[in-house]
Amino acid sequence: MVDLLLYDGTKDLKSGKILGYALEEIARFYRGGIDVTPEPGTWDIPRWTIVDNIVKNNFRPKRNQVHYKEIRHDLRNVPEIANNPDSKKIVLIESDLYDGSSRGDLSWCFGGCDSNNEYIIVSTARITDPIHELGVYLHELGHMFGAAPCSRSHTEENLGSHCTNDYCVMQQKLTVPEFSEHDNEIADMIENGSRDSWFCEQCQDDIIENVTGV
Repeated sequence: MVDLLLYDGTKDLKSGKILGYALEEIARFYRGGIDVTPEPGTWDIPRWTIVDNIVKNNFRPKRNQVHYKEIRHDLRNVPEIANNPDSKKIVLIESDLYDGSSRGDLSWCFGGCDSNNEYIIVSTARITDPIHELGVYLHELGHMFGAAPCSRSHTEENLGSHCTNDYCVMQQKLTVPEFSEHDNEIADMIENGSRDSWFCEQCQDDIIENVTGV
């Protein structure tokens, strides 16, 4: 069983519900099950308040954005999180993110997964539609669950290790329209039956191999 702690800092329950669909897709590859607390798409005011306070503390008025790495740093100091080191954490926020790091100062990002695959943080600020939002969640969850590691074939180093197989959600796009178009193309292919997953077979194998060892 994979234990996930959800910190939904959004004001609209639809984001949590869409995350729930993404987790169902991941769960297809893991027979042990995924236990999420609280249930995606439900209110948890104490956790919402934790995220809201951390976002406010790391908001940069001159940029009108929040620093991704500093949010992650502050989250690690939350007692509930620090006392659950074996659980994975998902954090949803509405504010726009940027990532100042050793890779360079990214002027914006949807979020990311930390190097230990313990956290994902996702901003909904630039998401264009529900299908795009689902794709963003699946992309970051894919990283969390081991998809497209740099050690395998058909990957590229593009702001992290990403898949190069056709119509895989683990591909990396560099603009919002590219991300949105790609996610909607995959969704259309699934709907018309030309593919059965958001993940290519290679990324599915990565996830299966990773979660088997959890």
